[in-house]
Amino acid sequence: MKTSLILVAAVLSAAFAAGCTTVPVESGATDTAQYRFGNYDVQVYSEMDRLIGAADRAMNEMDHTQTDKKRTGHEASLRYRGPGDNLVLIKLKNLGNDRHNIRIRYGVAGNLGMSEQVYEKMRPRL
Repeated sequence: MKTSLILVAAVLSAAFAAGCTTVPVESGATDTAQYRFGNYDVQVYSEMDRLIGAADRAMNEMDHTQTDKKRTGHEASLRYRGPGDNLVLIKLKNLGNDRHNIRIRYGVAGNLGMSEQVYEKMRPRL
């Protein structure tokens, strides 16, 4: 009983510690991204094909290789592997009217700095 209470307290503490951070996409920009639980989320206005192409070119520039690509009606999931066998997962979701959510997870636990770099490489191509 005591062990389970300690476990529950530890899980709740971890959930609150992970939290959510809102970060500006670039200084002076009105766009913001959220970094929550290892995921870097930003919403953009663009077409799905253009987003997929931007992700592919950005990851190629960063010396990452695509290992998987799944696309359904309004969503796409792209997986890449990079130096040091780092996993990068980019999920695209259509929110309607050419508005999309881009979710970037760099590494298993997430990495804010590297996720921002991926988005900054994608951004000019959107």
